[in-house]
Amino acid sequence: MNSRRTMNSLAGLGILAILGYYIYGFVSAESRLRRICATIPTGATRHFLADFAGKHGLKAPIGNAQVEYLVESRTFGRYGCKVILKGDVVQRAEYNYAD
Repeated sequence: MNSRRTMNSLAGLGILAILGYYIYGFVSAESRLRRICATIPTGATRHFLADFAGKHGLKAPIGNAQVEYLVESRTFGRYGCKVILKGDVVQRAEYNYAD
């Protein structure tokens, strides 16, 4: 009987830990992404953006669009960076919240 109670407690703690991870991800997303977006340098190339996205847990840009969204998969794409390009060069990057 004691082992069953222990297993149930461990399972409950595991569920709480997973929920905490996701809740913390959403609560801290705005400040984290504002900081990350501010570090994207003007003049960076599209290739640099792909590397940058990978290092910071963002989805890499796809295609050749003039406006790219580097979104965080942890928040299911709700928070990210809007990157405006001219050709293949970054003109501006800003925080973006997809409501």
